[in-house]
Amino acid sequence: MKYLLLISFLLLVPNFFPAHLIELPESKVKEEDFDPVLTKRIQDMDDLENFVDSTVTARGIIFESEEYADLLSSIVRLRFFHSYSHYSLRENWLAAVAGRFFWYDLSAIVIPDDILQYPMAACSQQSIVLMEFFKRKRLPYRKVGFDGHFAVEGNMNGRWLYFDTNMEPEFPDGKRTSLSYLLKDDNLKELYKNVLRPEQIPTALGHPYYGKINELPAPQASLFHHATGFLSHWLWLIPLLLYGYISRRDRIKKRAELI
Repeated sequence: MKYLLLISFLLLVPNFFPAHLIELPESKVKEEDFDPVLTKRIQDMDDLENFVDSTVTARGIIFESEEYADLLSSIVRLRFFHSYSHYSLRENWLAAVAGRFFWYDLSAIVIPDDILQYPMAACSQQSIVLMEFFKRKRLPYRKVGFDGHFAVEGNMNGRWLYFDTNMEPEFPDGKRTSLSYLLKDDNLKELYKNVLRPEQIPTALGHPYYGKINELPAPQASLFHHATGFLSHWLWLIPLLLYGYISRRDRIKKRAELI
């Protein structure tokens, strides 16, 4: 029966190790905008919302204006450098093990507050943070998917505006617009001309599509991470409680035999 104590110990131990089973870069891996100060100031969605709101107030920016959209995009762009963030053993060891030994994506974080614990985030993860921000501000949003990339559109003042904080393209004349406009003529190619080579655009940005408006991003992965996060921290209690139950049952049985 002591094997239950061993199992409980083995299930508990990973919670004390901050190690990652998938190696994460210590600094940005390409030339891009990144402000490490924001990593310390913005560590969850509340921090992000408060930082944006305080900056908007200080600068006298009107909510839902193009200037507001540009500020939001700039803050998220500066907050992250490009690379996937993955769970450590201490944060969620079940997901970390699954990502290392079964499927890489299983440990790639999709919960917004958890993504903001890291300085790095891939295009899909930055999009998740943006969508959560729009949700909090009660602004319609939708995912924008390509063959090899993810971005977001947010609706402000009745207009869909395109956000790509990961690749950081500069809009011509500084005028943010919608994906539908960018898909006309060669506008998409013009937007990404300083980010991607012409031959890369069909591969990375081919076959664009919209997600449903206000759809929860990565619902299955989010459920998996919430469930494994809970189990990672508390699964060890099951064999411990079972050990206690069996021990108590055996003591009662021995007492009964002595009577």
